[in-house]
Amino acid sequence: MFEKSARFYDAIYSFKDYASASDELRTLIQERRPGADTLLDVGCGTGKHLQVLQAHYRAEGLDINEDLLAVARAACPEVPFYLGD
Repeated sequence: MFEKSARFYDAIYSFKDYASASDELRTLIQERRPGADTLLDVGCGTGKHLQVLQAHYRAEGLDINEDLLAVARAACPEVPFYLGD
């Protein structure tokens, strides 16, 4: 789906506040699963949430689009990413 636009995805969605959304997600995770230390981001796209969340969890990402994963791998080289549906 994003084969031609993957490298522009973050610029197109630059209005999104990934840091705040990630902080909210972390709060929800800790409320529901106190002490959680691992995270799988399903549908991780370009890894913008993982850029924040990797500081708090052993994080991994999964996405169906290899082009988006390439962007994510470049942004978060220490995070394992997987191609899958």
